[in-house]
Amino acid sequence: MIVTIPARFFYDHQSRDLPTGRVTGATSKLVQVDVTPDELAEWRSDAEHYATPGNFTDPDLRGLVASARATLRRLQPHST
Repeated sequence: MIVTIPARFFYDHQSRDLPTGRVTGATSKLVQVDVTPDELAEWRSDAEHYATPGNFTDPDLRGLVASARATLRRLQPHST
């Protein structure tokens, strides 16, 4: 299935060598990815971890946390 992930969260997730799926398109703000159900579950789990209030309070991570929350909104219509 194809999902669209905010670029900031995509590149952070990818840099940690987590399962990402196959990139099918990208802009400066969004990355389109073909994912398996297991990869989708990994995306959701990682985004939930970053988006959980209180997990990341460092102001330098504010953008990443916001991107994780945007990722969750984009993944919401997709089931695992």
